[in-house]
Amino acid sequence: MPAAIVARVTLYDSALKKIGRVSTAARINRSYVLDEPGNLDFLVDADERLLSSMSPIEGRLAVVESDYYPHPWAGKITALR
Repeated sequence: MPAAIVARVTLYDSALKKIGRVSTAARINRSYVLDEPGNLDFLVDADERLLSSMSPIEGRLAVVESDYYPHPWAGKITALR
């Protein structure tokens, strides 16, 4: 995928304060479904500096932005695999 349309994942805390960009986010896949819950899946390297901040119990919000899609995707982190 050209660099201009690569998606970017940014983490926010429960007060919507920006924590930082997930620099190793890869294979980002998100669903766009109207009036239903969507899903976001992405991979990160084991040495990602924000990995410990992605715990579902901390109420983190993931926001995905791309120059390809006109609207950001946002959702609460509910699970890690």
